[in-house]
Amino acid sequence: MRTLQYSLVLLFCVALAPAAYGNDLPELLEKLVATSEMGCGYSTSTSSLIFLPLGVSDLQGAMLLGNTRTVPSAPLTEIVRRGVDALPILLAHLDDERPLSIPPVSGFEWTEFADSLDRSDSETVVDPSGHVLTVGDLCFVAIGQIVNRPYQACRYAPSGGLLVCSPTHSKNVRESVISKWAGLTREKHRSMLVRDFLHPDYDSQRISAYNRLAYYYPEIVEKVVPQVLETALSEKTHPMRRNWSSQSWLIPHALVGRPKSARGRAKDGI
Repeated sequence: MRTLQYSLVLLFCVALAPAAYGNDLPELLEKLVATSEMGCGYSTSTSSLIFLPLGVSDLQGAMLLGNTRTVPSAPLTEIVRRGVDALPILLAHLDDERPLSIPPVSGFEWTEFADSLDRSDSETVVDPSGHVLTVGDLCFVAIGQIVNRPYQACRYAPSGGLLVCSPTHSKNVRESVISKWAGLTREKHRSMLVRDFLHPDYDSQRISAYNRLAYYYPEIVEKVVPQVLETALSEKTHPMRRNWSSQSWLIPHALVGRPKSARGRAKDGI
């Protein structure tokens, strides 16, 4: 099933890829205010992520038993479709404190506010009053979607907790994001996604990089996927081989222009 899913991603990415849009980003930001339901990157019940333009999984995270329903925001999805062209206005609105139409959020047992993108370096503040989600928070989520980083304004954390990482709440978070991504060009964006795919920092980063390459830069996918497959097939100690079944979404690419013996090895995962 996963193989079919990711094959369809590649087949339709050209049709779905971002086209030339008018300057409607300010209007889309205005529409974020009407967001009334939890969604990807701002949920009290899950930390899982999908890539919004394609609706495919990026990261399987923790979730609260029971209602984990999230509703993708149409304006947020449209913004992410713009790719790097949307970054300047998103960065400029990270301090946008206009509240969404979602009641203040808090964890069942505890709520923690991070003061850094890296929680290992973060001085967290526990605040029982909860957090009002803002337009700036969704700009933060959108930036993460575009640049392939798991930015979540709030997410569920075991057990019964909520982690908040808000650029409108924390100046440090806001300045860190601006410092990292201001001036990102289309060429740098593409190169960064290729790097994430070929040399991921963690397992799911390769899949999420693939999703974005397939959507934003479909012409590059068939150039980089064989590099990963060739290495994984030739090195018995390659990390991908420890859980080959989870990499089955790459197999269709191995069947293009390869000798029969190599195609068999790819199918068998050896």
